[in-house]
Amino acid sequence: MMKYIGFYWNVLAPLMKGSIKKRFGRDIADKAIKNGKEKYRYILEKANDLGNHNPLAHNAYFAYAFVAAWLGCDKALTPEQMGDVMGDVLHKVGFLFSTTDMNKKSHVEKYKKILGKYIDWQSENLKKYPSSWKMYVDDVPNGFSYHFTSCPIAATCKKLGFPEIMPPLCQTDHTMAAIRHGKLKRNGTIADGADICDYWFIGDKDNFQ
Repeated sequence: MMKYIGFYWNVLAPLMKGSIKKRFGRDIADKAIKNGKEKYRYILEKANDLGNHNPLAHNAYFAYAFVAAWLGCDKALTPEQMGDVMGDVLHKVGFLFSTTDMNKKSHVEKYKKILGKYIDWQSENLKKYPSSWKMYVDDVPNGFSYHFTSCPIAATCKKLGFPEIMPPLCQTDHTMAAIRHGKLKRNGTIADGADICDYWFIGDKDNFQ
């Protein structure tokens, strides 16, 4: 199980509630958040431990908060509609990430260092926490690229019986790229049946094909 950390739910819940209320009405919004916290705890209890100080664990905590709100309203929203809510929320918190500009080489190098921290963590901890992401960095002519051969978020959603929420969750990668003034070039995701989740980020001013 993953350790319960209330920070993620506490930050995202009011933002999700506001988006759901605006798009789909107060009743669904109230239900999503009222029941969502319990669902959040449930998901974390069922999810495999990703390890202490895992540099990527925050991605799972964020994702499971979105899923919990969706389950909290008894899936009254389609996965696509919940995806719209995810987009609303990410743009609300986007100021935290918008200072990163993928058009700037120095910013790209800084992001590569973040990836390096996970590679270091992975080499020391993956045997103990095999459910975590298995990351490999790729060589590309510009921007930066990496891929995963496993995804704990997709695995958890499949195990618990709601894999249909994964496509909008995966779409948030494109949203986050745009917030960071970039574009994500992707061929597939594990959730969609591909062998890997591939990521190739370039600046939004880059015309590379």
